[in-house]
Order: sequence, then C-alpha cells, then structure tokens
Amino acid sequence: MQVHRIIKTITICCLFAGLEPLQGQTDSTGTDSTVYAPDSAFIPAPDSVFVAGVEDTTPAPANEPVYAKYTPPLESLSLRLINGHTTHNLYKGELEFCIQHRFGILSGGNEKFFGLDESNIRIGFDYGVRDWLTVGIGRSGMGKTINGYTKFRLVKQGKWPVSAAWLSDWAINGLKKDPVLDPWYNTHRYRYTHQLIVSRSFGNRAVIHLLPTLVHRNLVDSIQTPNDLFLLMGTARVKIVNGLNLTAEYSYMFHSLRKRLNPSAGIGVELYTGRHIFQFTFTNANSMNEPMFLTDPNGAIRNGDIRFGFNIVRRW
Repeated sequence: MQVHRIIKTITICCLFAGLEPLQGQTDSTGTDSTVYAPDSAFIPAPDSVFVAGVEDTTPAPANEPVYAKYTPPLESLSLRLINGHTTHNLYKGELEFCIQHRFGILSGGNEKFFGLDESNIRIGFDYGVRDWLTVGIGRSGMGKTINGYTKFRLVKQGKWPVSAAWLSDWAINGLKKDPVLDPWYNTHRYRYTHQLIVSRSFGNRAVIHLLPTLVHRNLVDSIQTPNDLFLLMGTARVKIVNGLNLTAEYSYMFHSLRKRLNPSAGIGVELYTGRHIFQFTFTNANSMNEPMFLTDPNGAIRNGDIRFGFNIVRRW
C-alpha cells in the first residue's frame, strides 16, 4: 500500500508539471509503474547531424586536403601528338583507348562537303607493361592496316637535360594481294618503323620533340625506289591555359622522293578535360600509321589538300 501511494503521488505531480506518460508497464508487485518524459525532451545531436535551416559555420580541420583540378605536365599529356608519338610512356597497368579520325580534303568543296563526306578511322589500344615499356595495337581503314608497336623509355628529363624513348612499329597491309606481282609473298605486306624520340620541356609552358626515323618497306613501286628511307620529324606543344594547348608537326625526308610525296605537316588544338583528351587537327597526311604518313603520298598544302580530323583519347 505504501508503494502504491508513492507512485500515485508521483503521477499527480507529473501531470501538474506537464509531463506525458510513456506506455505503462507493470512491475513485479502488479502495480502500474508508469514512467513519464517531458514533451520537449532535449537529446544532444552528434556534430555530423544536419539541422535544416541552420548554416554550418564550423571551419574545416586544418589538415583536411583541398582538392584542385589536376592537369598533367605537357610532356606526359598523351602518347601521340597529331600523328606522331611523344616520349611519354603509360605507367604500369594503365590502358589507353584512342580513336583517330581524318576526313577528306577541304579543297573538295561543296560537292564533298569540304571533305566531311569521306573519312578514315584508326582505333587503337595502348597498355603500360612497365613504367618504362608501353605496347600498342591498332586497326586503320586505309590499307586495312593492322599495326603493333613497342616503346621503351630510355632517359627522363631531370637527371638528364632531355627525355628519350625508342619506338619500333610493325605495320601489315591487309588488302588483297596484287595479281600482277609474281611471285607474291605475304612479307610484301610488311613495313617497319624505328624512331628515336627526344623531347625537351620548358617548364610547363612548352615541349618540343625531334624524331630521327628509319622506315623500311618490303615492297616498293619501282627498282629506283629505295626500301629504306630516313626522315626527321619535329613536333611541338605550347600551353595556352591549363588544359588547352596548341600543337604542330612536320616531317622531312632525306631523299628526292619528298618532292613527289609531300612531307606530312599539321597544326592543331588540344583539350584536356580530366577524363578525355580531344585533339583537333588540320593535316595533309592521309594515314595515321607511321610508315604510311611518312613515306606514302600526302596532300599538297599549296593546293588546299588539307584534312580536318580529331583524336579522342581515354585513359584508365
């Protein structure tokens, strides 16, 4: 009875104090032992709880990192520059997918929509086997050409005044055999390219490349045409603002054939978006494979035989 009176007294006091009972529970004596809680009970919230309508003015911890958009150095932005290779190698495990597209010549006029009615595409995959070794394979519509290459990094600028790499490319023409040729060997389809690629970066403002090149063709069009041709390529990339660059490329052949073949040349604009690289180009080169655009006939710039094109690069 004494316990019952105490509970009754607490109940009356709670009602006068504005407390509302929770669900009643019965204790071991069989008496209704109700527990009361105030209407506006305050429960302290953890620091991470968001309260609507209240601006969080708590400063970030001093050691919290501040993230900014990252743009790679010019030298390591891409494996290719318009048509030719750079000294850059993919890091071990990196994969790069590249789509290269060249339209017809601008001098085609309205009839051919200034070259946009025609197109030549190369699709390629490149992979970093080691930090110093990159391999790649691609397929081009021109000549039904399949090519594979290896690129070795020799030295890197920093300890050395320049960066250098060695490229060896093997291209196979996939067209049907020429019925005029007798005898015919499958090795007639093969072309080989070897390049020493040397680059020099000027801060992060510009980078230039020189590429002494040897191209060997197993099959040539006449006995007066040499199988081996020596060339020198030069490329440049100049930064405009972060993620936007100007590009240029030119090749010179150390043989009188250059007057008939027209050395490859081009200019372009390069855009880096963080996940993709877009390279927009104007070039007289018909192909995007080294032994073809270096030793096959290209368009005559003086006649307006210039092609608009682009490269799209995605790296993982």
